[in-house]
Amino acid sequence: MARKEKKKKALPVLSGQDNLYEIFSGEPEPPADLPATFAEALEVDLAAQDMAAVLRDKINFPQTLTPVEKIRQYPPPQAELDLHGCTSAEAELKTESFIQTVRGKGLETVRIITGKGLHSEGRAVLPDVIEVKLRELKERGAISTYGWEKGDKEESGALDVFLC
Repeated sequence: MARKEKKKKALPVLSGQDNLYEIFSGEPEPPADLPATFAEALEVDLAAQDMAAVLRDKINFPQTLTPVEKIRQYPPPQAELDLHGCTSAEAELKTESFIQTVRGKGLETVRIITGKGLHSEGRAVLPDVIEVKLRELKERGAISTYGWEKGDKEESGALDVFLC
């Protein structure tokens, strides 16, 4: 086999005359009983199988869901953690402990109530603190994702957490 020109990252440039069988298998020629085309190979393979079984496998094959479709399949919140009256540090610790506990119980969806900060002096602190904690838990793989109950942080006082 002749050496091929190489582009960046040492990938060979192939031409229409290259023997792909030799390049990929290392053998100069395919076996004599190997079908010449993909269509022939497929026909030979399917002829050896029960068509009903092939179709049944295709129908029962698990479909890949988008992240949004996965979230829609989660149940409504199965447990709640109310953080009203907690300091930031307490809220972080309680959140992490709560997530570990509910994961151990096999729950799939939980709600963490941070409150809107209506009775706080100044701006609400817990929503931001808990959102950062949940982002950290997501990066560590402890949760799948999370979202504000009403879709917007300013309108919500709770987060729905979807566990792995």
